[in-house]
Amino acid sequence: TQTTLTPSVDLGTRRYEGGKEYIYVYNNGGASITSGYGVTVSLLSGYSVTVSSTTQVNHCVGVANVTFATAAYGWIMTKGFVKIKLSANNSMALNDPIKLGTDGLFGVNSVSTGNIDLQCGFAIEAVASNGSGSIYLRGIFA
Repeated sequence: TQTTLTPSVDLGTRRYEGGKEYIYVYNNGGASITSGYGVTVSLLSGYSVTVSSTTQVNHCVGVANVTFATAAYGWIMTKGFVKIKLSANNSMALNDPIKLGTDGLFGVNSVSTGNIDLQCGFAIEAVASNGSGSIYLRGIFA
């Protein structure tokens, strides 16, 4: 759960613990990554990530399990049960398909308006709009 300013293991290293899968990444974005927020691959390298998503068309690679600063190294969860933060005006019901939304927040991937390729998990509890809740995550690195 620690973050560092120098790498402690090779980028892309995977770790399995308690039924969850983690991958070691570098925050190459222009902002800190808050715990519970989703990340997408930075355009600069495969294991560099960013939370700075300005549209809802990005694939989720994982969720930060701790907050880490720009230019820091740390672990993101790519598979397993995790608590996420919903974007404003988004609520979720049990078993709703979930996708990464804007600025690292999540939303429901509507069957009628969503893109099934962007689905990164499903809700395991109902959560009110703009709240935090648990999902089963399967990021694109999983």
